[in-house]
Amino acid sequence: MSYERELNPLTFLREESDSGDGLFTDNGLFSDDVFARRRIPWKGIALAVVLLLAGALSILFGSIFLYSDVTADRHGFALLILGFLMFVPGAYHTVIAYKAFMGRPGFSFSALPEV
Repeated sequence: MSYERELNPLTFLREESDSGDGLFTDNGLFSDDVFARRRIPWKGIALAVVLLLAGALSILFGSIFLYSDVTADRHGFALLILGFLMFVPGAYHTVIAYKAFMGRPGFSFSALPEV
């Protein structure tokens, strides 16, 4: 059994990436686009921080309203639910942005939304 092509890893990878993703140039070497730094999505980070802060404030005020005698319990409960719905994604994306900014392995700005 004879093989028609030589088993070269670069050739194999170039054939796998025929989708035009820009990983290789015509001479088989990596293109500079692979090593280019990705832009930081500042709007997405700002949205995550706003969600984090608004969620924390809603949780704070919701718990105050829930346990005070001034307002009805349902308003405090609604603010707690709304606060958790804002706090969780805000905290998640803020942690990802912080770790990507600090250069921790496994975290990148590509996980953050483009706004």
